[in-house]
Amino acid sequence: MTLNLTVTRFVAGLLALALAAPQMLEARVEPSHGFDMFSAQEEVQAGQQAAAQVGKQLPLLPDSDPVTIYVQQLGHQLAAHAPGEKWPYSFHVVNQKEINAFALPGGPIFVNLGTIQAAVNASPAGSTAFICPGTYPEQVVIAKNFTLTGVSSLGTSGGNASGANNPVIISPAAGMATNAFDLYDGSGIAAQIAVLTPTTATSPIFVFINNIAVNGSNNLISGCGPDLVGLYYQNASGTINHVAASNQALSPDLGGCQSGLDMAAAELRSH
Repeated sequence: MTLNLTVTRFVAGLLALALAAPQMLEARVEPSHGFDMFSAQEEVQAGQQAAAQVGKQLPLLPDSDPVTIYVQQLGHQLAAHAPGEKWPYSFHVVNQKEINAFALPGGPIFVNLGTIQAAVNASPAGSTAFICPGTYPEQVVIAKNFTLTGVSSLGTSGGNASGANNPVIISPAAGMATNAFDLYDGSGIAAQIAVLTPTTATSPIFVFINNIAVNGSNNLISGCGPDLVGLYYQNASGTINHVAASNQALSPDLGGCQSGLDMAAAELRSH
């Protein structure tokens, strides 16, 4: 089974899933008609006042941010098919990595930015995670059958995977850290995306990566190790389409060290 998930940055996947069949949404959701002591206008006003307070207390991405623009576009498309009261929905992205989302009376909806790793961890094997455009300062480890697909804020993706309108994974603020080990000498590997078949698995995992860029700038590696790699597959299979890897290089003062690899694959064979 393929489940399209993204939690908040994978909220786009959830919205896209609903948009795929808006008529089904309208047919299957019937709003309740319980007692409400507030008028619609009063609920809208209360929600707007509460949203203003939220904006003062939480770190919101600006409306000009590509992630916010993308979530707003999908949200408004989905809202157009929502049954019941036609609330003035507004969509806001909170710059926090924890998975969370909440709604206020009268239409304001807030979703946390989240991380790609959170989307991977929350999804069952065989899922597809659609990643919103934006910059992701993290390292991602995938250890199950999975598909990771970037989506462009322009509504297209593919050959322009390195463009500003597509998701880009960059080095974390604390720098790149070891998240895999060489199969032959045990040395550390710092990969921006590491695809690792678990040692307990009876067959290789399959991971498909599409329309994403990885940028190794500011990796803060201070010696000849760990080895810097953009995409690293270990005892795993899959395909890579329209993925741009750049700046997989160590500091110029680390002469004599292996500079880094855009992509690498390793397989341990028994003889």
